Amino acid sequence: MCVYVLLPFPVLGAEDERREEEPSTVPEVLVQGQRPLPKGTGSLSLQEESQGSSRLGLTLREIPASINIISQQTMQELGLRTVSKAIQAAPCVTVSDHPVSPGAFSMRGFSGNQVRVLFDGLSLGLTGFVTRPRDSWNLDRIEILKGPASVLYGEGAVAGMVNLVTKRPYRGTSGTDVSISYGSFNTVRAGLGSGGTLGTDKLHYRIDGSYQNADSVMGVERTPYTLYNLTSGLLYDVSSRLNVELSFDIAHDQSKPYWGTPLAPKSFSTDPKNGVVSTRDGRTIDDRMLRKNFNVQDADMSALTTWTKLKVAWQPTDFIDVRNQSYYYTAKREWMSAETYTFNTGTALIDRDRFQVEHEQWVTGDRLELQVNHPIGRFRNRFVSGIDFNYTNFNRPSFFRGDVDSVDPFNPVQGRFNGGATARQTAMITDTAFFAEEQFTVIESLKILAGIRYDLVHLERERFHTAGVLNPTTSFSQNFYPLTWRAGVVYEVLPQITL
Repeated sequence: MCVYVLLPFPVLGAEDERREEEPSTVPEVLVQGQRPLPKGTGSLSLQEESQGSSRLGLTLREIPASINIISQQTMQELGLRTVSKAIQAAPCVTVSDHPVSPGAFSMRGFSGNQVRVLFDGLSLGLTGFVTRPRDSWNLDRIEILKGPASVLYGEGAVAGMVNLVTKRPYRGTSGTDVSISYGSFNTVRAGLGSGGTLGTDKLHYRIDGSYQNADSVMGVERTPYTLYNLTSGLLYDVSSRLNVELSFDIAHDQSKPYWGTPLAPKSFSTDPKNGVVSTRDGRTIDDRMLRKNFNVQDADMSALTTWTKLKVAWQPTDFIDVRNQSYYYTAKREWMSAETYTFNTGTALIDRDRFQVEHEQWVTGDRLELQVNHPIGRFRNRFVSGIDFNYTNFNRPSFFRGDVDSVDPFNPVQGRFNGGATARQTAMITDTAFFAEEQFTVIESLKILAGIRYDLVHLERERFHTAGVLNPTTSFSQNFYPLTWRAGVVYEVLPQITL
């Protein structure tokens, strides 16, 4: 609340200058008004809504959880060029960008698949599968909820969730954004985005493209990478109470991964890196091998993903909202590397293996929500319930691991992959979930929140021998019925203090 007071002051005219003893005054005026807070006001952004932490349209202050929002403005100001770097900037969150699972997040003592990663509020699969190196340019913001989130997105999200919110069409905003940069290791980064209306004030669009390329990662030899991402959307206002949004995204990443420096005995290391690694058997890092890449020449870690969504929002009355999202997601991922390096004390060479795996995945789903914002008696109340359905078809057409060759520790011969026989694995997952969430206002400063989710999960898993014959001992079919719930109380002690 801002209060402006206009104090009396003399207003002098031409004649009055000669007669200062007769000044004229204006009456005292008191102006009161509510000044809206800008989006993201304050470093904690407590007045912003978090679509990934609640489906009720609540602000961070109203949700009984620890939530951080990293806005696009923050990413630009801090130079956070990738999603991993942006998430690393959040308090109490660590990121491990190792090649086998890029974008592996840890929080509250949990990591990997125990942290759920969402794309615009939708879960597309296990975190270890769907997270990839990605430029931050295409994001509007990143929402991070620390603590159990299974009640919103199904079993497994015990550590929390990370929601990547892409730039989408917004009414009343138009313009073009451009970003170009050049840095160390021939790092080139470019971003271009545009949004506005098309022909009529009912049709809005947004399209963003980003590109990033570098010769190496932190100066390690033979580690180039390339990222590109396109996000787009069309929003059409059929009427004041009905709108439809269609979007299409595509992302690609490719790199030659670096798997680290093998440890060597101190008796062999003439230039050890003291104080970095300590082992019981006396192995250490030899500085002569540091930043050497022992991977093969044709090593590859890459992925191509596409994502199509159709959103419909309808408000039949002033207090009822109906929302529906249908989506189709595809992904093709590849790993082909020599990724395990061991110093051989007998030959003084580095023994390295071969590892290959591919993913082919597609996900289709639909989420229907009904929200009612209507008081119960004299108490304000918000309630949402719905059905969340998705079907995942996951195929791993190749899997191979084996020891192959040995190379010189200081001048490793790159060599080729030359893999062997592979074995196929498949998984089909059908998940139908029923959910509900409630906010009940006892008094203006005291609110009770509760949520519940019940999943019906059917899993079919098949494993095949290298000859293509089904292995019945490791193939199975099973059902799961997880039930999760949460409850919390939010109390506003003062306008600036909430418990």
